[in-house]
Amino acid sequence: MPILALESERPHGTRALWSAFWGRVRRPSHHKVVHELKIAAQGRDSQGLTALLDPHVAVVVESDHADQSGVRMVTGIFDAIPLLIHGMATQRGLVVTEGTVSGQAGLFLRRPNETAAVTVDFSGPLIAAVWIRLHQESHI
Repeated sequence: MPILALESERPHGTRALWSAFWGRVRRPSHHKVVHELKIAAQGRDSQGLTALLDPHVAVVVESDHADQSGVRMVTGIFDAIPLLIHGMATQRGLVVTEGTVSGQAGLFLRRPNETAAVTVDFSGPLIAAVWIRLHQESHI
């Protein structure tokens, strides 16, 4: 049998494995898009954010602060963009880093006494949801 067997000669199921492999290789890198989200939000780039976000994007902010606990959500790019810029734009004391959050590409926002984990979900190549979890740090 030649090294490169014909598709019909491969064992059953091999086609599905190769298809899944090449599907993962060809898909857009979510880490790259999350990096572009970070750059656009920090730079207050509304046009850049518009290009990255699904028109019906949802941004959810969850807080465990005693005085402001709860969940707040906005939908659509016109409400999402100002919220993302407000939370991530370059400002004194804010450090935004890229990393893995819940097993996927995300961001960490750090300020004195506060940390936020940002999870980003996709609908095709566009960002469909941004979930921001604010955690107040206590120093005992």
